[in-house]
Amino acid sequence: MNQYLFWKYLLSGVVLFAVAPLFSKCTSIDEEQPTLESHGGIHFLMQVDMETAIRQDEEIYLNELRALFRANKLRYKKNHRVADESGGIQITFTTSPKRDQAKKLIEQAHDELVITEQDGVDEYGLHLRFSETALKAHRQKALEQNITILRNRVKELDIANPVIQSQGEDRIVVQLPAVQYTAHTKNILVANATLEFRLVADSNDRHGGRLYKRRNGTSIMLKRRAVVTGDQIIDATAKTDQRTKHPAMFVHLDRQGAKSMLTTTWKNVGKLMAVVFVEQRVETNRVNGKQVTTRTKTEEVINVVTIMEKIGERFQITGLTATEAENLALLLRAGALKAPMTILEERVIAPTSLDKGLEKK
Repeated sequence: MNQYLFWKYLLSGVVLFAVAPLFSKCTSIDEEQPTLESHGGIHFLMQVDMETAIRQDEEIYLNELRALFRANKLRYKKNHRVADESGGIQITFTTSPKRDQAKKLIEQAHDELVITEQDGVDEYGLHLRFSETALKAHRQKALEQNITILRNRVKELDIANPVIQSQGEDRIVVQLPAVQYTAHTKNILVANATLEFRLVADSNDRHGGRLYKRRNGTSIMLKRRAVVTGDQIIDATAKTDQRTKHPAMFVHLDRQGAKSMLTTTWKNVGKLMAVVFVEQRVETNRVNGKQVTTRTKTEEVINVVTIMEKIGERFQITGLTATEAENLALLLRAGALKAPMTILEERVIAPTSLDKGLEKK
């Protein structure tokens, strides 16, 4: 074959390979994508609990401030979130110079906080709250994170062509074409469950502990600081323990979680660690003509084990039923919601018409 023919055939092959994907895309344009109008399905209108989202962000800031004070060897008298409607963070000191030093540190590290001095009898305090600009940014972030997690969960449920988008400042519309209504789908979408790993506290723990309920009805004292939380789990799979034949969940931690788990277990071989199941629920009901929101948080110890050796990024846990393990593994893979959500509206849509929806709530 001469050189001219060689290049002619080579270039022809390149053109064919380049055009083939474009042609296949063009031929699929007329394929109809399922919609609620054409195929029916499920429609949800959800509301993000922004109050809980802001509370959680305040807790994060509170922990950061504690670390900031420790790094600067600044002792405080007490610090906590304000539980009433005013919200914010309250920190008190024994002297005004310490209070002034803390104020300067906070101003340098967090210009998004509004700081107010609040002095009492023999104590000098600071009240911290988010500025209006910061509040708006935190709410937008919570909305966006919940939308991302909903998309991940729909993908885990193997549902195609969903429509998930924001509506206003705190609402999310979820449309699932060609999907039949099931309680399982609904529960997975709004579930806000995760895991925490905590060391069991002993009498010598200078930071004290906190009582948690176990599944057998007894109580156990756990350390206040978690070793690993659910947002540090990047993968989880429900399987059966080959040795015990009991349901188990295999967990994979991210880099930060693996480092914390490795360091903690290495230093605490022979001690006890608890696995805590955490679930948050929000319900909105109409009482005497007014909407009343009820928030509940369940924290239950599902297992307590003796640390036999150091644990790294991969390990398994037991103590869940097979169904709990499967559902929780799905939620952990998809990621945790930034804040709980309530379903304001849910409809099953018949094909060909949005007007033939059957109200479910």
